[in-house]
Amino acid sequence: MSGPAQRAIGLDDVLITAELDRRPSREPNFQAESEALRDLAEVMANRPGQVLQCLVETALRLTGAGSAGLSLLEGDSTPAVFRWIATAGAFAGRAGGTMPVDATPCGLVIARNEVLLFDEGGRFFPAVRDIIPPIRENLLVPFRVEGRPIGTLWVVMHHPAARFEQEDSRILQNLARFASAAHQLVQTLASTQKSEELRRIALEGGRMGAWRWDMRSGVIQGDAVFEALWDLPPSGSGWPMSVFASRITPDAEHVTPELFTTEIAPGQEFDGQLHVGGATPSGRWIRWRGRAEQERPWIINGVSFDVTEQRLVDDRLTLLLQLSDALRPLADPPAIQGEAARILGRHLRTDQAFYAAIDEEARLVTVERDHVLGEAASLDGCHPFERVGPLLEALRQGQPVVTTGSPEGQLAADQAGSAWRALLAKSLACVPIMKHGQLVAAMAVADRPARQWRAEEVALIQDVAERAWEALERARIGDAVRRKNAVLEGINRIFREALGTRSEEELAHVCLEVVEDITQSEFSFIGEVNVATNRLDDLSVSARGWQHFAMEDPRFAQGKAPTGLEIRGIYGRVLTDGQGLIANDPAKHRDQIGTPKGHPPLHAFMGVPLVQDGRVVGMIGLANRKGGYRPDDLEAAQALAPAILQALCNKRAENALRKSEERFQQFVDASSDVIWIRNAATLRLEYLGPAFEVVYGQPRSEALRTGTVRNWLRPILPEDRGRVLANLRRVRQGRQVALEYRIRRRLDGQLRWLHSTQFPLRDEAGQVQRIGGISEDVTEEKATADRLQVLVAELQHRTRNLLAVVRSLADKTMRSSATLAEFRERFQDRLAALARVNGLLSRLDDGERIAFDELLRVELAALGMLEDQADRVVLEGPPGVGLRSSTVQTLALALHELATNAAKYGALSGAGGHLEVRWYLERQDGAGAPQLEVRWQERGVAMPEPGAAPRGGGYGRELIERALPYQLNARTAYELGPDGVSCTIILPVSGTPPASGSCGRKEGVHG
Repeated sequence: MSGPAQRAIGLDDVLITAELDRRPSREPNFQAESEALRDLAEVMANRPGQVLQCLVETALRLTGAGSAGLSLLEGDSTPAVFRWIATAGAFAGRAGGTMPVDATPCGLVIARNEVLLFDEGGRFFPAVRDIIPPIRENLLVPFRVEGRPIGTLWVVMHHPAARFEQEDSRILQNLARFASAAHQLVQTLASTQKSEELRRIALEGGRMGAWRWDMRSGVIQGDAVFEALWDLPPSGSGWPMSVFASRITPDAEHVTPELFTTEIAPGQEFDGQLHVGGATPSGRWIRWRGRAEQERPWIINGVSFDVTEQRLVDDRLTLLLQLSDALRPLADPPAIQGEAARILGRHLRTDQAFYAAIDEEARLVTVERDHVLGEAASLDGCHPFERVGPLLEALRQGQPVVTTGSPEGQLAADQAGSAWRALLAKSLACVPIMKHGQLVAAMAVADRPARQWRAEEVALIQDVAERAWEALERARIGDAVRRKNAVLEGINRIFREALGTRSEEELAHVCLEVVEDITQSEFSFIGEVNVATNRLDDLSVSARGWQHFAMEDPRFAQGKAPTGLEIRGIYGRVLTDGQGLIANDPAKHRDQIGTPKGHPPLHAFMGVPLVQDGRVVGMIGLANRKGGYRPDDLEAAQALAPAILQALCNKRAENALRKSEERFQQFVDASSDVIWIRNAATLRLEYLGPAFEVVYGQPRSEALRTGTVRNWLRPILPEDRGRVLANLRRVRQGRQVALEYRIRRRLDGQLRWLHSTQFPLRDEAGQVQRIGGISEDVTEEKATADRLQVLVAELQHRTRNLLAVVRSLADKTMRSSATLAEFRERFQDRLAALARVNGLLSRLDDGERIAFDELLRVELAALGMLEDQADRVVLEGPPGVGLRSSTVQTLALALHELATNAAKYGALSGAGGHLEVRWYLERQDGAGAPQLEVRWQERGVAMPEPGAAPRGGGYGRELIERALPYQLNARTAYELGPDGVSCTIILPVSGTPPASGSCGRKEGVHG
């Protein structure tokens, strides 16, 4: 993954001097400051050589900084550098070190000649970037000599939360003025002491010799002391210049007087040092001073004295400063060891020098980079104790081991390797490095046989060894810091890229890439223990791993992580023991089982278990780090393992949650119910299903954007709101509720009934974190229930009416029947008529009515009048005139009686008769209900003689003339004319007037 390019850090990003004016500052403590300056003045008077160190310690104490120091500009070096001439605090051991002018804050302070404050200056200045401990804030003030800035006094905060104040700047500026005076005093004293030291050295022990050089003859004559300095026997006539020149060491770093190559002017003085070989391998240093005579400039008179001891002291200091400058920028342990050996070997003019790390636990002596000249054999590599045994036994005593190279002075070397035997045969000076009473390292030089090692040379080796060890420790700490930073960055990368990966295997590839980079592994894998099979299933093999695999076994198909691996071998040991393991020689490991064909060669292996809740659930396997794996590699991998396991578990849970959410979303999308979730604390909506828009008639996005209870309550009818809020509070308390309430839909203003089930959603601690709800639109169900209730009431009413009709029908039929058979026939016919009309009623939908024409046809058809005698029947009137439900049964009985009488005694009982039924729909004036007028006319009927007994039982006429007016509020007329029955019925109906043109339409029974 790649992000936007980072902006380069500029000076303005680190220079924050203006912050001093904005930060609150403490009150000055002038008493403490005066006492500190008085102490400094006392030190300057009595111990001037310590005044600069006391000065930086005072700055550290008064400002509360973590480190303090004094940097002096050395402008004569190329390139120009600052030298730390005094340090205190966390940087106390860095005195004598140098920093380049152009790459440090000190250079900017000198250039601007003002106080400056920096925030993490290493982001801009490379020279201070990798200093340990890191520099957080750095306050610097210049100190001046004769008005010119020559150095800086500085203090450093190492803790991220620590800050400098304006008071610290004031204190530092006061101390800088003192630093200027102290520096000048130290310089003056140093110059004076140098002259006095030379005088003292010359006079001690009579080691100063006088000489006279005649340049014309080339002969130098000297006294006995002079000749002894040059290892010459006494001579009264002197010695030619060539003798002296032959004794000067040709490769020594010495000062050669110009008079050897140029003419000297009258009265000219010279002063130089020469390294002279002699009886000892290291020779001696001779200082000589002379002056040409004014009248005879070819005659030079002078003195010489032995300055070897002083030169050794100076050279030691120079060497140590050179060593500090050389080791400071190095972070690679082999480079540090090699550079320390090179500098020491060249200084002591030996043909071999080396630094050796000693691991008592592994019983190994490791020389990573030595310094050799000529035919000397290199000792680079790891060496078992057995090869170095005699030397180690001597070093464990804590004292240097010094040999002269002679047989009687050599260490026993019977068991030593060839390189070590060659070393022990030389003149050897080896010093131990003891830490906490244990031998941890050694440093040694070796030279040709029969070299005598002076005590100061052995002391110098010890100094170099200690500084090399300190540099290696700094490198180790720095490497550990870098490794920890790399681990932290790796963890950040794992969790950062986990957001963009879709599968566990894809995330595992990222994790393996991170751990491979940090441990420098060639390939790796992540495996998971299958609990069901108790075997190892590889979750992922790294991309680098597949580049090295060429498996022929079908279980190891390219790109497909193998599964079902038996838990055994080296990786099985990791899973069984639950501990990290390093096997830098896997073939010799006790659990080795070899590798299958096509598996890359295994040169080194490291395994780290993945542990969850105290149980080993998998492992990370790494292979083939160049040079083998180290404990810090295992430490880094173990630090990464919990993060990797957590990231993979999160991804697995995330994928499971995503699938669950997808299923939930499919359910929600398909649901016609409104599904919602609220925050229990704020009651704001967090989720709302798409059905909301249909039910509530407003956009879902709008409801989610506002999300408040107030907006949610607006569509709810006011009389229901209090009950809704009360139930919501009950759910917040952990109860589940179900309620119904009404809303006014915003889209069309419709009133809708909702049935809502609300329930608490709890967190792991059992606290109500959210409120869930499912709201169902039950408007139609409520309407259906209302209709059912009405229908039940109607059914009960009709049943009561029907029973009354049946009871009345039975009574009247009984009175008009002469025999039981006659009663049964008449009663069954009339019940059939009632059944037919109730069959019509039962088939009606809610709100529908039985039309008069339909009722008429059903009755006529039941008697066969519409089939057998269709040509004798005329039906005329508007279709679809709806009858009131309360009138249908009684009207149907009336029509049944008319039709039955017509079939038995009337128009359709014999040949020649005709039946005409005409009906009209009229609306009365005003707001009255419409009226249906029905005219029943029979023609061609042979009527009985006047006075003859009536035919039929008379029930039909009674029903028409008495029941219809009473029960239906109808008006009726019934006449027995000479040609047949004529009946008129006028009653209110529910139907509306027919469409124009339909009224009066004549239609036969054929329709």
